[in-house]
Amino acid sequence: MPDFIMGTDADERLDGTTAAEFIWGRGGDDTIYGDGYAPGIPGDGQGPAQYLGGNDILWGDEGNDRLSGGHGADVLIGGAGADAFSFGTHIPFNTNNVTPGIHVLDTGVGAGARDVVVDFTPSEDVIDLSLLLALAHRHLNINEAYEFVGDGAFTGERAQVRYVVEGDRTIVQLDGTDFSGGGVRNVDGVVDAEIELLGAHALTAANFLL
Repeated sequence: MPDFIMGTDADERLDGTTAAEFIWGRGGDDTIYGDGYAPGIPGDGQGPAQYLGGNDILWGDEGNDRLSGGHGADVLIGGAGADAFSFGTHIPFNTNNVTPGIHVLDTGVGAGARDVVVDFTPSEDVIDLSLLLALAHRHLNINEAYEFVGDGAFTGERAQVRYVVEGDRTIVQLDGTDFSGGGVRNVDGVVDAEIELLGAHALTAANFLL
Protein backbone atom coordinates (compact mmCIF):
# COMPACT_ATOMS: atom_id res chain seq x y z
CA MET A 1 0.00 0.00 0.00
CA PRO A 2 1.33 3.45 -0.84
CA ASP A 3 1.71 6.09 1.85
CA PHE A 4 -1.24 8.51 2.10
CA ILE A 5 -1.00 12.33 2.09
CA MET A 6 -4.15 14.43 2.28
CA GLY A 7 -4.60 18.15 1.75
CA THR A 8 -7.30 20.54 2.93
CA ASP A 9 -9.80 22.85 1.25
CA ALA A 10 -7.16 25.62 1.03
CA ASP A 11 -4.77 26.36 -1.85
CA GLU A 12 -1.57 24.51 -0.97
CA ARG A 13 1.50 22.64 -2.15
CA LEU A 14 1.69 18.94 -1.30
CA ASP A 15 4.99 17.09 -1.59
CA GLY A 16 5.58 13.39 -1.65
CA THR A 17 8.89 11.60 -1.22
CA THR A 18 10.77 9.07 -3.32
CA ALA A 19 8.48 6.35 -1.98
CA ALA A 20 5.15 5.42 -3.58
CA GLU A 21 2.33 7.65 -2.33
CA PHE A 22 -1.33 8.45 -2.79
CA ILE A 23 -1.65 12.24 -2.54
CA TRP A 24 -5.14 13.76 -2.37
CA GLY A 25 -5.42 17.52 -2.76
CA ARG A 26 -9.11 17.82 -1.87
CA GLY A 27 -10.40 21.40 -2.32
CA GLY A 28 -8.54 24.50 -3.43
CA ASP A 29 -6.10 25.18 -6.25
CA ASP A 30 -3.31 22.79 -5.31
CA THR A 31 0.16 22.02 -6.60
CA ILE A 32 1.11 18.39 -6.04
CA TYR A 33 4.57 16.90 -6.57
CA GLY A 34 4.78 13.14 -6.28
CA ASP A 35 8.50 13.15 -5.51
CA GLY A 36 8.61 16.44 -3.61
CA TYR A 37 12.07 17.93 -3.19
CA ALA A 38 14.03 14.71 -3.66
CA PRO A 39 14.27 13.85 -7.36
CA GLY A 40 17.75 12.36 -7.37
CA ILE A 41 21.24 11.96 -5.96
CA PRO A 42 23.69 14.69 -7.08
CA GLY A 43 26.83 13.27 -8.66
CA ASP A 44 30.23 14.62 -9.78
CA GLY A 45 29.00 17.97 -11.08
CA GLN A 46 27.00 16.38 -13.89
CA GLY A 47 23.65 16.12 -12.13
CA PRO A 48 22.21 13.12 -10.32
CA ALA A 49 23.94 9.80 -10.71
CA GLN A 50 20.56 8.19 -10.12
CA TYR A 51 16.97 9.40 -10.43
CA LEU A 52 14.64 8.44 -7.62
CA GLY A 53 10.87 8.28 -7.47
CA GLY A 54 7.97 6.03 -6.60
CA ASN A 55 4.90 5.02 -8.56
CA ASP A 56 2.53 7.64 -7.18
CA ILE A 57 -1.20 8.31 -7.42
CA LEU A 58 -2.04 12.02 -7.47
CA TRP A 59 -5.62 13.26 -7.19
CA GLY A 60 -6.25 16.98 -7.32
CA ASP A 61 -10.01 16.69 -6.73
CA GLU A 62 -11.78 20.10 -6.68
CA GLY A 63 -10.06 23.25 -7.93
CA ASN A 64 -7.63 24.16 -10.68
CA ASP A 65 -4.71 21.92 -9.77
CA ARG A 66 -1.18 21.33 -11.01
CA LEU A 67 0.00 17.71 -10.84
CA SER A 68 3.55 16.48 -11.37
CA GLY A 69 4.20 12.82 -10.67
CA GLY A 70 7.98 12.90 -10.90
CA HIS A 71 9.95 9.76 -11.64
CA GLY A 72 8.19 6.43 -11.72
CA ALA A 73 5.04 5.29 -13.49
CA ASP A 74 2.47 7.62 -11.95
CA VAL A 75 -1.32 7.89 -12.14
CA LEU A 76 -2.63 11.47 -12.34
CA ILE A 77 -6.26 12.43 -11.67
CA GLY A 78 -7.10 16.09 -11.98
CA GLY A 79 -10.70 15.99 -10.79
CA ALA A 80 -13.02 18.95 -11.28
CA GLY A 81 -11.57 22.19 -12.62
CA ALA A 82 -9.01 23.24 -15.22
CA ASP A 83 -5.93 21.20 -14.36
CA ALA A 84 -2.35 21.18 -15.59
CA PHE A 85 -0.52 17.86 -15.87
CA SER A 86 3.15 18.80 -15.69
CA PHE A 87 6.11 16.70 -16.85
CA GLY A 88 9.75 17.42 -16.12
CA THR A 89 11.46 16.93 -12.77
CA HIS A 90 14.04 19.43 -11.53
CA ILE A 91 17.47 17.91 -10.95
CA PRO A 92 20.06 19.42 -8.58
CA PHE A 93 23.54 20.02 -9.99
CA ASN A 94 26.53 19.79 -7.69
CA THR A 95 28.59 22.72 -9.00
CA ASN A 96 30.21 25.86 -7.61
CA ASN A 97 28.20 28.07 -9.98
CA VAL A 98 24.59 29.20 -9.95
CA THR A 99 22.42 26.07 -10.09
CA PRO A 100 20.86 25.75 -13.55
CA GLY A 101 17.12 25.21 -13.79
CA ILE A 102 17.42 21.82 -15.47
CA HIS A 103 14.40 19.53 -15.78
CA VAL A 104 14.47 15.98 -17.12
CA LEU A 105 11.90 13.57 -18.52
CA ASP A 106 10.13 11.66 -15.77
CA THR A 107 7.84 9.33 -17.70
CA GLY A 108 8.83 6.20 -19.61
CA VAL A 109 7.85 4.36 -22.77
CA GLY A 110 5.26 1.59 -22.93
CA ALA A 111 2.47 0.35 -20.68
CA GLY A 112 3.66 0.07 -17.10
CA ALA A 113 6.49 2.56 -17.60
CA ARG A 114 4.64 5.71 -18.70
CA ASP A 115 2.47 8.04 -16.63
CA VAL A 116 -1.29 7.73 -17.02
CA VAL A 117 -3.70 10.68 -16.92
CA VAL A 118 -7.12 9.32 -16.00
CA ASP A 119 -9.44 12.26 -16.69
CA PHE A 120 -7.89 14.58 -19.28
CA THR A 121 -10.52 17.03 -20.58
CA PRO A 122 -9.25 18.76 -23.76
CA SER A 123 -11.55 21.76 -23.34
CA GLU A 124 -10.19 22.51 -19.85
CA ASP A 125 -6.93 20.75 -19.03
CA VAL A 126 -3.41 21.12 -20.42
CA ILE A 127 -0.29 18.99 -20.67
CA ASP A 128 2.63 21.13 -19.53
CA LEU A 129 5.98 20.30 -21.20
CA SER A 130 7.34 23.84 -20.93
CA LEU A 131 10.03 23.06 -18.34
CA LEU A 132 11.73 20.24 -20.17
CA LEU A 133 13.94 22.01 -22.70
CA ALA A 134 14.45 25.28 -20.80
CA LEU A 135 17.94 26.09 -19.48
CA ALA A 136 18.35 29.33 -17.58
CA HIS A 137 20.99 30.53 -15.14
CA ARG A 138 23.42 33.41 -14.82
CA HIS A 139 24.84 33.39 -18.36
CA LEU A 140 22.34 31.37 -20.39
CA ASN A 141 18.73 31.82 -21.44
CA ILE A 142 17.86 28.96 -23.77
CA ASN A 143 14.47 27.49 -24.58
CA GLU A 144 14.18 24.87 -27.31
CA ALA A 145 10.50 24.04 -27.02
CA TYR A 146 8.93 20.91 -28.42
CA GLU A 147 7.12 21.31 -31.74
CA PHE A 148 3.61 19.83 -31.90
CA VAL A 149 3.15 17.73 -35.06
CA GLY A 150 -0.34 16.37 -34.38
CA ASP A 151 -0.70 12.72 -35.34
CA GLY A 152 2.03 12.97 -37.97
CA ALA A 153 5.34 11.14 -37.81
CA PHE A 154 8.45 12.55 -36.15
CA THR A 155 10.81 14.16 -38.65
CA GLY A 156 13.98 13.73 -36.58
CA GLU A 157 14.89 17.36 -37.30
CA ARG A 158 14.04 18.89 -33.90
CA ALA A 159 12.38 18.04 -30.60
CA GLN A 160 8.75 17.16 -31.29
CA VAL A 161 5.59 15.92 -29.62
CA ARG A 162 2.88 13.89 -31.34
CA TYR A 163 -0.06 11.70 -30.38
CA VAL A 164 -1.60 8.44 -31.49
CA VAL A 165 -5.02 7.03 -30.61
CA GLU A 166 -5.00 3.34 -29.64
CA GLY A 167 -8.58 2.21 -29.03
CA ASP A 168 -9.83 3.97 -25.91
CA ARG A 169 -6.45 5.53 -25.10
CA THR A 170 -4.48 8.45 -26.48
CA ILE A 171 -0.70 8.17 -26.29
CA VAL A 172 1.35 11.37 -26.31
CA GLN A 173 4.90 10.72 -27.54
CA LEU A 174 8.03 12.86 -27.26
CA ASP A 175 11.22 12.84 -29.34
CA GLY A 176 14.14 14.60 -27.64
CA THR A 177 15.19 14.32 -24.01
CA ASP A 178 17.14 17.34 -22.70
CA PHE A 179 19.31 20.27 -23.72
CA SER A 180 23.06 19.63 -23.58
CA GLY A 181 26.13 20.72 -25.51
CA GLY A 182 24.33 23.40 -27.49
CA GLY A 183 21.37 21.32 -28.64
CA VAL A 184 18.61 18.91 -27.70
CA ARG A 185 19.84 15.36 -27.23
CA ASN A 186 18.33 12.22 -28.76
CA VAL A 187 16.40 13.92 -31.56
CA ASP A 188 16.30 10.97 -33.95
CA GLY A 189 12.66 10.21 -34.76
CA VAL A 190 12.48 7.63 -31.96
CA VAL A 191 10.05 7.88 -29.03
CA ASP A 192 11.86 8.89 -25.82
CA ALA A 193 8.86 9.28 -23.49
CA GLU A 194 5.12 8.71 -23.46
CA ILE A 195 2.08 9.97 -21.57
CA GLU A 196 -1.10 7.90 -21.65
CA LEU A 197 -4.47 9.68 -21.61
CA LEU A 198 -7.55 7.58 -21.00
CA GLY A 199 -10.08 8.19 -23.75
CA ALA A 200 -9.73 8.82 -27.50
CA HIS A 201 -8.86 12.48 -28.05
CA ALA A 202 -8.07 14.57 -31.15
CA LEU A 203 -5.39 16.78 -29.63
CA THR A 204 -4.28 20.21 -30.86
CA ALA A 205 -1.43 22.54 -29.93
CA ALA A 206 -3.84 24.32 -27.56
CA ASN A 207 -3.85 21.23 -25.33
CA PHE A 208 -0.14 21.73 -24.53
CA LEU A 209 2.10 24.26 -22.85
CA LEU A 210 5.32 24.02 -24.85
